[in-house]
Amino acid sequence: TNTSTNSTNQEWFLNGESVSTTADLEWNFDETGSYELCLESSDGYCEETFCQVIFVNDDTTENSCDYVSFMTMGNVDIDENIFFVRKYYDRYVLVGLSGNDISIITLDGNGQIIDNQTIEFLNNVNKSIRGTTIDGDFLLLCGSRKNISGAEDNTYSLKFDLINKKLEWLKIGSNSGLNLSYLSEIIVIPNESYYVMMGQTQPNNGPGYGCDALWIKVDKETGDLIDYINFNLGSCESFVEGLLASNGFIYGIGRFNAFGGGQNGFRPAIMKLDLSGNEIWTRLYLKNITTDDARIYNNSFLEENNNFYIFGQGDNNGISTADVSLHFEKINLDGDVEWIKEYDIVGLTGEFGVKLLSSPDGFYFLTRSTVLPNPGNSFITKVDKNGEFLWSKKIELQENVFLNDFFLDENGIVAVGGVSVSQNGNNKDFIFLRLDLEANPIDQSCVTTSSVQTNFNAILDSANTLVSVDEFKNGFTIQDFSANVILNELSKNSSCEIVCQDTCSNGVLLHSVPDALIANSSFTCLNGEILIELLICNSDSIPLPSATPITIYDNDPTSEVALILGTFYTSQIIQPFDCVNEEILIEIQNLNEVYIVVNDNGSIQSPFNLSEDFPSTAIVECGYTNNIGLLLLDFEEEPLLNLGPNLTLCANEVITLDAGAGFLSYLWSDGFTERIHTIFNEGIHWVEVKTNCGQLLRDSINIQFSEETLINLPDTLYFCENEIKSIGVSGFETYQWLPSEIVSCNDCSETIISTTVDTVIYLTASYETGCYSS
Repeated sequence: TNTSTNSTNQEWFLNGESVSTTADLEWNFDETGSYELCLESSDGYCEETFCQVIFVNDDTTENSCDYVSFMTMGNVDIDENIFFVRKYYDRYVLVGLSGNDISIITLDGNGQIIDNQTIEFLNNVNKSIRGTTIDGDFLLLCGSRKNISGAEDNTYSLKFDLINKKLEWLKIGSNSGLNLSYLSEIIVIPNESYYVMMGQTQPNNGPGYGCDALWIKVDKETGDLIDYINFNLGSCESFVEGLLASNGFIYGIGRFNAFGGGQNGFRPAIMKLDLSGNEIWTRLYLKNITTDDARIYNNSFLEENNNFYIFGQGDNNGISTADVSLHFEKINLDGDVEWIKEYDIVGLTGEFGVKLLSSPDGFYFLTRSTVLPNPGNSFITKVDKNGEFLWSKKIELQENVFLNDFFLDENGIVAVGGVSVSQNGNNKDFIFLRLDLEANPIDQSCVTTSSVQTNFNAILDSANTLVSVDEFKNGFTIQDFSANVILNELSKNSSCEIVCQDTCSNGVLLHSVPDALIANSSFTCLNGEILIELLICNSDSIPLPSATPITIYDNDPTSEVALILGTFYTSQIIQPFDCVNEEILIEIQNLNEVYIVVNDNGSIQSPFNLSEDFPSTAIVECGYTNNIGLLLLDFEEEPLLNLGPNLTLCANEVITLDAGAGFLSYLWSDGFTERIHTIFNEGIHWVEVKTNCGQLLRDSINIQFSEETLINLPDTLYFCENEIKSIGVSGFETYQWLPSEIVSCNDCSETIISTTVDTVIYLTASYETGCYSS
C-alpha cells in the first residue's frame, strides 16, 4: 500500500525492473527468494524513493503448527501443576503452582504461550489454589498457605491485573489460631462494590466445634474485609464451591458433618444465603444423618434452567476413601431432589469428582483417582440431560496425568493439570490438552483415550434433611501482604517425540524427521587433490544419523546429466538445530565448479527433481530442496604454465625450455620429466604439468629451423678416374671446407674437388650474426 503524501506520480520497481505505475501495487510472487521492491514517488518538483527487501518463503506444511493440541510446560526439578483454566476473551488463562509460587500463564487462542507471570510471596511456604474467577480484566485467586506438615494453615486471596500484569492487592489470614483454614470460592456480585468468598476456618474454641464453613465479604478495590460469618453444625463443615443463582441468592455446596459425628457423618450439603450472608436454609443429602454411616462429598455444581446439577463422590456405606462411587444430583432452587444417579468406574479405586460441565446434549464429569497404585489416572464421563450414562474414557499419556480442570470451547474439550513420571505425582509439569467432544485426543501421537466400563444406577430413596446451623464470628481477620510479580520463561516440553501434528508437503509429520542442509562450503589445495570443507547442519527436531551420504557431481544434477565424482559419508551424528564440519579429500580435474548433495547416495539417475524423486536413502526429511550446494573452484592463485611463443632457429641451434616452478610433476613430449628441458631438434614440443590442486595443464611450442640457414649439398658425388668436380653454396658470409687437401679453396663459396678415394666433405658456413650451419 502506498502511503505517500502529496504524490502525483509513482512507479514501482521489482529488482530494478519497472512493474507498475499504479498508486498501490498488487503482486503475486511465483518463486521463493528475496526481492527488492522500490517505490518512486514525485509531485512534479521533488522525488523520493523508498525500497524494502521482501522475503518470500515456501510453506512446506499443509496445516499450521500454531494450533496446540497437546503441550507440557515447566522447568527441571520443579513440581508444577495447573489447577484452573479460564477463557479470557480469545485467550486462555492458566493458574497453577510452580514450586511454592503462583504461576499465571497466558496462552493465545491457538494455545501458544504468551507469557508466564510468577507471584512470589511467603517464600518457601507451600500453598494451595482452591478458587479462581475472572472479573473483567482482573483475575481473582484464593486458597491457603500450608504448614510444614502440609495441612491448610490460614487463608490468602489476591486480585491480579491481566492487562498491566500487576498485583492489585494480596490479603493473608492473620489469625494464627485458625488452623485448617482456606478460601475456595470467589463470587462476583454484579453492580456491587464487593466480592463474596467462601471456604472454611477451624477455631479451636467455641462456639464452633472443629472446622466451620466460612462466608466473607471483601472490598473489590482494596480486598479489605467488610464482614464475615462462620457456620457450625456441630463438627466440621466446609464450602468448596458457591455461585450467585438466577433468583438472586447465593448457594454454597460442600461437606457438612452432622452433629458432632466422625467421618461417618460426612454428608453432601447445600446452603442458601442472602447477599448479606444470612442463612436461608441448609440441607444434607443421600444418607440419613442419624441412622446411616456414610462419607460423601459435594465437589462441583452449576445452575441450569432453575435447577442445580451437583457432582461429587463418597462411600455410601462406610468411611472408605478407596471404595467409593460418583454421584450426580438434580436439585431445584428450593432444595428438592429431582433425581440422583450413581456411577462406579470399574477397576478404579478412590474416585474423586473434580469438575462438572454442561453441554447442549448432556453433562461431562472430570474424575481422578486419589488412591495408589493409580493416582495419576484421569477420566472423562458423559451423561445425558437426565443423568443417564453414555460413556467413560480414560486419558492416557506416557506419564501419569493429573487433570484438575476442564471446560468446553468452540473446538471441543480443553483440560489442564499436571503430568508426572512418578505415581506419587512428584516433579510434575504443567499440561494443556485438547480433546474433541467425544473425549478423543486431537493429537493421537501423544495422548490416547480408551473406553472404560462404568456401572450405573439410580438412587431412589435419597435423604433430604433440613438442618439448622449456628452462625457466629470467631475473630477472623486478614491483613495486607506484599509480593513480587516476575515475568518468567516457561519451557515447552514434549512428552513424546512428535512436537506437532502438521505435515510436510511430502506427507511426513513436521518435526518428526531431520532436515539436512549445506550451510557453507570452501576448498583448499593439497598435494594434487582438493580438500573440500563443508558445514552441514540439521535444522529440525530429530538427529541426522552418522554415515549420511554426500555425493559430488561435475555439474548441476537437477538440470542435466551429471557425472558422479564421488560419494562420501558424514563422520558423526548431527543433533537437532546443530551443525558439524566435514572434510572431503577428492581429485577433481579441469572443473570450475561442482555440485554437492547431502543425504544422497547417487542411486537416482540425473537429472532428478529434489522435491519429487528424493529421498535416495532411508533417511526421510520434510523436504530436500535445501540439500544441494554449489562450490565454485577458483584456481587464480595457481602458477601459470607458459612455454612462450613459437620459435624459428638457426639450423643446428640448441634451445632450453623452462616449464616454470610450483608444479607437482612435469612430462615432456619426449618423456622427459624435469622442469627444464634442452631441445635439439625442430618440431612441436609440449609439456604437461600437475598443479597442487590436481589440475593437469598442457602447453606446447613449435620450433622450426630457418630455411635460409640450411646448407643444401648433394648427398653423394661420383667421380671417374682423374675427374674433378666443382661444388658450392651461396648466401653465407664465411665458408670452411674440409678436408682442405682435396679442395682447391677451403674458404670460398665454391671449390673444386679432386680425389681418388672415397671421402666425406664437410662445409661449415656462417653469418656475421654467429648463426651457422654445417
